[in-house]
Amino acid sequence: MRILDKYLLKELLKTFLAVLTVLLLI
Repeated sequence: MRILDKYLLKELLKTFLAVLTVLLLI
């Protein structure tokens, strides 16, 4: 359960960083 939460958190952070990068490039 804890490993799954860490995986989900990492995926969420990666997605957030990708969106933030796109917004900064626009």
